[in-house]
Amino acid sequence: MAPKTGGPRSVFLGLLLVLCLGLGALPQAVDASAKRAGAFLVPTGNQAGFGAFREGPHAAARLRRALGPPTEMKASAFGGCRMTWKRIGVAAELDAPGNAKDPCRAGTFAFARLTNPRWHTTSGVHPGGSRAEAEAASLLRCHADTPACGATGYALELYRDCSGHLFTGVLAHPRGNRIAALNVYGRRSCK
Repeated sequence: MAPKTGGPRSVFLGLLLVLCLGLGALPQAVDASAKRAGAFLVPTGNQAGFGAFREGPHAAARLRRALGPPTEMKASAFGGCRMTWKRIGVAAELDAPGNAKDPCRAGTFAFARLTNPRWHTTSGVHPGGSRAEAEAASLLRCHADTPACGATGYALELYRDCSGHLFTGVLAHPRGNRIAALNVYGRRSCK
């Protein structure tokens, strides 16, 4: 005689198992669709910014619109502002233009440090990724004395300002054999 199966208890346990497995895969599915949609893309090329943020006038408002309200916002003694979004691993620096009284409202985008592994370039370089992958994708290896670079690491984007000087737009900053952060630099204007 075959064992009894399909009773209400086994149906309930089966549904519970399917639900738990489905919920476990949900964050990965959301992350995959966000990557496809560019939510965590760090472009390298003519587009300055990251994710939904694009550099331009009113940078503080653009950052809030793209990333939501910051976790922390602090003006510095030197006329700058640091805005942080801890949940998504973003720390952005704004500089006060001219005689702006509140750099956290009227600042211009200077630089952002992206530390969450979801941030990535089209070549796949991301925080937590291997140093070797960043080196393979780099256009220039940056040292403390490299004029075009803002930090030590691998320049994934280079651009020339209106005076012809070369600058890094996106840099993979290593720590050991891993990438600690992607640094995104604001485009220098030639006023």
